Amino acid sequence: MKIQMPLMRAIRLAVMLVVTVVLANPVLAQTPDCSALKDAVGSKLHAQGERGHALASVDGKTPSTGSIVDLCRGEGRQLANGHNSGREQGDHRKSGSKKNAYESSFKSADAKGFVNVWELHKALVALAALPTGQYDCGSEGDETIEAPRFKSKKARMAYARQLAKLERQQHIADVQCDQTRIKTENAFNKARETLNRNWLPVLVKATSIGDPVAEVILRLCEVAPALDRHRIASDCSESHADQLIAKTRLEAIDFKPALHKYAATNHAETIRVTNKPCGPETTEAGNDCLLSAAAERYRRILKVMETGYVGVAESWNTCQTAGANTKQEALVQECQRLMYLMLAVSSEVPRFYSAGPLDSHIDHINELTLIRPLLSGQKGEPTSSHLFASRGEIVKVNFAKFSDPEFQVKFYSALAQALKAIDSNIENDLRKEPRWSVFLIERINGGLYQAADEKGRNAVGKPTQASIAAYEAQTPQSIAARRAEQIERWRAASSKVLIDSLRESRNEHLWYSVENFPANLSELNRRQGTAAELVAAYYADKSDGIFRFNLIMLLSQKLKMRQIDPVDMEFVGTCLIDALKDASAEVRREAVYGLRFMRGKKYEAAANSYAG
Repeated sequence: MKIQMPLMRAIRLAVMLVVTVVLANPVLAQTPDCSALKDAVGSKLHAQGERGHALASVDGKTPSTGSIVDLCRGEGRQLANGHNSGREQGDHRKSGSKKNAYESSFKSADAKGFVNVWELHKALVALAALPTGQYDCGSEGDETIEAPRFKSKKARMAYARQLAKLERQQHIADVQCDQTRIKTENAFNKARETLNRNWLPVLVKATSIGDPVAEVILRLCEVAPALDRHRIASDCSESHADQLIAKTRLEAIDFKPALHKYAATNHAETIRVTNKPCGPETTEAGNDCLLSAAAERYRRILKVMETGYVGVAESWNTCQTAGANTKQEALVQECQRLMYLMLAVSSEVPRFYSAGPLDSHIDHINELTLIRPLLSGQKGEPTSSHLFASRGEIVKVNFAKFSDPEFQVKFYSALAQALKAIDSNIENDLRKEPRWSVFLIERINGGLYQAADEKGRNAVGKPTQASIAAYEAQTPQSIAARRAEQIERWRAASSKVLIDSLRESRNEHLWYSVENFPANLSELNRRQGTAAELVAAYYADKSDGIFRFNLIMLLSQKLKMRQIDPVDMEFVGTCLIDALKDASAEVRREAVYGLRFMRGKKYEAAANSYAG
């Protein structure tokens, strides 16, 4: 009995007769000559009774409307079969009038023939908003409910009738649900077919004349999954040869965010790529190889993030807490430094193609995509922003300090360089092709916005420059920067100037934190040898209770930290005893606190005698 093989299987068998290494090692330099491959495949198809085939060697750089058979010799060339493609090509011809009618309301391409990505974005977002009908109808679960026990036959029959009625109602509801689901699914499929009919010819034509944006849209499936790519070499093709063509084309475009899938960022792949065959992790401390591989993986992630594709960032720690020896501890600290740098970059980068880990989930935020809905101030705060926002000290995972005394300065310097590199790379992308901005997101005032529309205008709801400036002036980073500037300025001031400034900038809380002192108060608290001036200023003032409170507070803090010279202790103690009679209750309470740090029965008795 004759067994009729499917067409594509017959083609594949013919290819294997010509060269058996093509599928095992699809390197172009080792592939068969196109003419030889074409003759062999043609003969096989003829023997199978196929008369409508039209084999041709086509440029691998251009999506083929036929079925790709395999690669053949020549840079990136394909052997494509146009058999039965008359219907498909007819569909393209028939869709021409529909495409033109569709284009009457907007331009699907510019004067050069390059695709209008903003209109395509709108069409894809509109399709994504439609219900797909991909849901199940019918009651969930197969549990059998045990019928209750009835005392009479009449009650049992009534229960059976009620149960039958409910089952009929459920059946009717299931049928109606299924009809609605099918109708919804058909409507979605029809809308998707319309989108493909209108846009695929535009995209294919655009790639044939060198449109890099159209090339990325067709080759990288996450950009627009709704597009029909079954005759186009893409990264989601089933054929390894097609995947190789897609990778080659994406690399040729030099839009690095589109290559994020090909960067080794997972642990096992990093070990393979860096040729570090680590053994099993047999101890709690791990081994040097695994620690080195973890650090190397974070370096690769940061390299991908430099392209503006921030979505590869992670919010969890894969470094160890501490090393088992000095060498391992150094590796652990380097791994944790890179981890924190990755988190800091994803927290603070102002514009990006995809976002790092966010507190609030937004669909497709971590992809290079055209189906992301319009963002207009949606919350997108990174999960790790609190670690770096105040520019405070960063400590290890186990809360210990990093061994490098210059760690903080070096870390924030590296962060600034990384952010600058990202912005520079994005700017370079936009100079070469402004339409890449269709993928961009901006973070402003903690909200996410589309970067721009086709005319370069800001997205709807984007804050004004004045409101952005006002917000940025109050961010923890700006406050920390101003504080650092003020501290430097106050360090050059005399003690008298610093004390006089307490009338304007000072602490006004009885229960206070030294970390929250204004810069001038922090400098006085740090500076030694000022006890006599503080005491003199206290006795000189009779009107400003808050000013005197700050002076006594400074004396108390210096006593607590043992920063007062022994020769000054007696007149400082006397000042605190006198302050117990101050008109201000806050001054009196602070004086009692300060006396706790004075040694001697006289001071202890004075503190204990205070009754509020």
